[in-house]
Amino acid sequence: MPDPTLFGRYRSDRRIGSGAFATVWLAHDDLLDSPVAVKVLAENWTDRLDIRARFSDEARILRRADSDHVVRVHDIGELDDGRPYFVMTYADAGTLAERLSGPLAEPLAVQHGLGVADGLAVLHRLGVVHRDVKPSNVLFHSGRGTERLLIADLGLARAVAHASGFTLAAGTPGYMAPEQAVMGGSVDARADVYALGALITHMLSGHTPRIVSDERSAVFARHDADGIPGRLGEIVRRALAPYPEERYASAVEMAAELRQLSNPAKAPVPEAHHQPRREAPRREPQLERPATPPVERPVTQVDDGAEPAPLLGRSRVFRSRGRRRRIAVAAAVVVLAGAAGGGYAYWNSRVGTKLVTGGDVSVRVPKSWAGQVKSGSWQLDGFGVKGQTGQGVEVASDVPRWNVADSTTPGVFVGVSSRLHQESNTTLLSRVSHPGCTKKARAVPHNINGASQHWSGCAGDMTFDETVERRDGYIVYVQVKQPSNEQHTDAILESVRVSNAT
Repeated sequence: MPDPTLFGRYRSDRRIGSGAFATVWLAHDDLLDSPVAVKVLAENWTDRLDIRARFSDEARILRRADSDHVVRVHDIGELDDGRPYFVMTYADAGTLAERLSGPLAEPLAVQHGLGVADGLAVLHRLGVVHRDVKPSNVLFHSGRGTERLLIADLGLARAVAHASGFTLAAGTPGYMAPEQAVMGGSVDARADVYALGALITHMLSGHTPRIVSDERSAVFARHDADGIPGRLGEIVRRALAPYPEERYASAVEMAAELRQLSNPAKAPVPEAHHQPRREAPRREPQLERPATPPVERPVTQVDDGAEPAPLLGRSRVFRSRGRRRRIAVAAAVVVLAGAAGGGYAYWNSRVGTKLVTGGDVSVRVPKSWAGQVKSGSWQLDGFGVKGQTGQGVEVASDVPRWNVADSTTPGVFVGVSSRLHQESNTTLLSRVSHPGCTKKARAVPHNINGASQHWSGCAGDMTFDETVERRDGYIVYVQVKQPSNEQHTDAILESVRVSNAT
């Protein structure tokens, strides 16, 4: 494929970076007489609707961040051949990787570390986890008469790996938190804290943090941090703690510590960084992790020959494919903390999760819900499309029981269809009803393009949430049944991955 000469109104100059998933070009905005960087999705991923959606999500997140410490997005578009692109700040002063030919002085390492922490703090307040903090993703821009540090690249590679089912760990060895090294594991803001600790270690030592083993993973950089003296050493070692609960809760907390270290005479700490510091909890013997991480393995035998009951609300019939299939249910080894929101799924720290895969659809649910899984074709008659089907996955501890109106068994249904894309959100949601319950609209996470409704006052103090999400050319319909005192819907919605919509 020939190199592009124009990205909309932006004139192509030269290629400045290329990877497996995207290429970055230096271009020029002739209208404003300004250089810009243009990131283009790789051709081999152009037809993957879920990957295109993640690529667009990255642009929207960077736009919303609007920070001097995060690369800004100025425009978005699509080439004539269908490849999406977005236009960003051009970092004309290179990357941190290019400056690490040897150790940096501690004040400069603290200064750069604080800049990275401030950028990550912006993302964490938006509910976004970067997942791939490393020197090549830390850029410098010399505009405004002074140099600024910018965070770039929000980890499309990890989204691709997750959505494609690749059996690889997402992240960069040496900077990757131990929990990221496990296939099917999930991460929160504390993984970025770990990466920042490793980054500071690299700046002070002059080499990539050594990879050493501990009882949980072969990706662990604490060895290098042991030689860092004083208060900075304490900060870095806490950031590099092997267990997430022992680290700073987010980059907001770590930034406050680094700012105090960089200029202790300045007080108080800026209000934006005030967060109550949480002391690292002491590990009791019974909480020790297993010597080797769990591996993904089939744990549920699903008999697709059985005829399932119609799902609640009589809005759809779930028909199996008439053959037996093993559904892989991967146990997440990490217990995550936080509230649902932003671009990725967060979970209450007391709730473990399982990644459930059925056909081309996967979803992460609380462990206690994932006892049984049924996947197959989804009958669309209840949504007004006669004789047509989509793809569906039904998950519950007792699949036949959760469909009973008065049961207290929680569960999830995920349906995917391109044939419902022409129907409005209002029309689709109006097809669902729960007699005896009270309905109201509910907000959806910022990165979900769709609508949702919530039913309360149902039998057994249960609630229902139905959501219609619109992706490129197809819709994802999700129904969640759960007790009224639990709130897993947004995290479930953000965990849904589709590899092939029909």
